[in-house]
Amino acid sequence: METLKKIAPYIAIIVLIFIVFRQCNSANDNASSLESTQGFLNDTISYYTNKLGQEVAEKKAISGDKNALEILLSKQVDSTGQLKRLVKKYRSISAAGNITQEARIDTVEIPYEIKVPHDFNRKWNKKTDDYNIAGTSDQNGVTIDNLTIPNTLSFAIGDKKTSWFKSEYRVEAVNSNPLVRTSGLDAYTLDIPNKRLGLSLYVGYGASSNFTLEPSAGIALTYTLFRF
Repeated sequence: METLKKIAPYIAIIVLIFIVFRQCNSANDNASSLESTQGFLNDTISYYTNKLGQEVAEKKAISGDKNALEILLSKQVDSTGQLKRLVKKYRSISAAGNITQEARIDTVEIPYEIKVPHDFNRKWNKKTDDYNIAGTSDQNGVTIDNLTIPNTLSFAIGDKKTSWFKSEYRVEAVNSNPLVRTSGLDAYTLDIPNKRLGLSLYVGYGASSNFTLEPSAGIALTYTLFRF
């Protein structure tokens, strides 16, 4: 009993240090999550050209738990709800996103094989939700001055529900424009294994050969039996 009274202050200090350490880690995680969210919402898309002359678009991404996914599914980012409907079919999501695209063609001349014997010039255009096309026609042929096809591609990667008790790791993509078809689909996500065996530092008290508690410190080999 006397030994327990002597070591009680040290045990209290160790517990206090552990609590403070946990609180600091939690505060750092919250700060990192807030910084990631603010950076994601405030960032705008930018472009650069790679060595092959291709235009590359880039923007900050968001990472985290389900709360981060909810930010991505918010009306501000997923205004049509297309991505939200897609991820509903998944038990768990590894990655998801929206890619807004627009195919654009300018000045395409289509000459007639035989010129029309009368001079004329007519402008024409057709605008729908799926495309916008405009141009001119004259005695020489048809010229497309502008053709645009907008599209939003939503994708999700994760465990998709295949039945009540089964799921399969899959990637899916859906286009908002029915004129756009995804002809190829490949994806990769990093799988980080949860290792049970590990090394850790410890500081505490242990029983000596005469069954008295003595302070001790060192490196311990640990194995996790259960995870919660």
